[in-house]
Amino acid sequence: MELFLKYLNKIDETSKQIFYNAINKLDQKIPNFKKIIFGKREDLTVIIKLLRYDRDGKLCTSPHYDKSALTLVLDNDDRTNNKLIIAHYMKNFEINNLKAPNRKFEGSKQYTSTLLFPGACLEKAGIQLKPTPHAVLPSEKDYRHALIAFCLILGNPHKFS
Repeated sequence: MELFLKYLNKIDETSKQIFYNAINKLDQKIPNFKKIIFGKREDLTVIIKLLRYDRDGKLCTSPHYDKSALTLVLDNDDRTNNKLIIAHYMKNFEINNLKAPNRKFEGSKQYTSTLLFPGACLEKAGIQLKPTPHAVLPSEKDYRHALIAFCLILGNPHKFS
């Protein structure tokens, strides 16, 4: 159990570092970005989820936007990383427009191909950054797992804009 908690802590620290780096970069281009994400807090609010998708139907998850500020897809146990499909923002979901993203380190045992994309909460906070529509295709196996970190904005995001 101690080793498991150690790994969870490492995942949390690594996720937060990636989020901090992205937030600092975005703050250089989007006024008040960092202030909106942090609010009055000194640390980020990050939720780590290990999701299991069972093999059923045409899609494991329908096209949707995450409600987070930022989503970080850390890793999965697919043989290939082509089950997650994404697209540029679209008002009405069209499944044919979603495609597997280019993942530089796909299949590497030394690196993962993490993906970082905006969620729907940013627009609600007044940031003109559209959320990324995405879905998950069924696995060839009976199930697949994905490790995902969500960076949240706490409180009412309208107060910040």
